[in-house]
Amino acid sequence: EEQRLVAFGEFVRLLDDRGALPPGTGVDAATDSMFALNSIEVYLLLTSTRGWTPAGWERWLASTLRATLLV
Repeated sequence: EEQRLVAFGEFVRLLDDRGALPPGTGVDAATDSMFALNSIEVYLLLTSTRGWTPAGWERWLASTLRATLLV
């Protein structure tokens, strides 16, 4: 989990360096959002519990991350 958090933090810092984060969105909050949304728990909730396909989860994650992390 720590490695995932570090990797997501690096990615979010790259977005921040490019001015891609929405105004008022800090690096820590954006990293936490990415960490939570891209967790195994959310994946299993949507695929196993709710019956989503892995491809459906992937589309949802990409769309949600774009809406959450990009201007």
